[in-house]
Amino acid sequence: MIMEGLTARRQWRYGFGVSLAAIRRGLQKAKPFPMRMQLENWKKIGIINDAYNANPASMEAAVKTLAGIECSGERTAILGDMFELGRQSRQQHRQLGKQVAHAGIDRLYLLGAQAKQVRQGALMGGMAAERIIIGKDHAEVAKLLRSHVGKGDWLLFKGSRGMKMESVLDKLKSGKA
Repeated sequence: MIMEGLTARRQWRYGFGVSLAAIRRGLQKAKPFPMRMQLENWKKIGIINDAYNANPASMEAAVKTLAGIECSGERTAILGDMFELGRQSRQQHRQLGKQVAHAGIDRLYLLGAQAKQVRQGALMGGMAAERIIIGKDHAEVAKLLRSHVGKGDWLLFKGSRGMKMESVLDKLKSGKA
């Protein structure tokens, strides 16, 4: 009687009676949402395309993910503004810059109205000024990025949906910037 209850509970905990093989097959068929921690390899450069949206918590998580990736080159964050932060916007963007610096990210490319705040935070966090680049538009960021990116590097693209940071990635890959 006790064993029957234990077995029933285990089945419930492991997918309501669905076998592990069926769960595995289902997960293998699952397609992640585009631009949400989407990993790719382009010319032996690792890319994290997380450009779908951004808020302080997701930015912090993405920066930590980039910092934790083993790579033979540099780790570069290409970040756009976080929207809808209200009066906390300047402070949150400065905090983001500090997080990037403290995480040990090698280079930081910025785009948007809050780029100077992120830069200020990164400088306060100890990042060297020459490793922080603010672009005027997507094409300029892609062009500047192209001159520093190389085999073995990892790139993170992230910003609020309205920043369209995937455009930087598209221009980088197409060479049309």
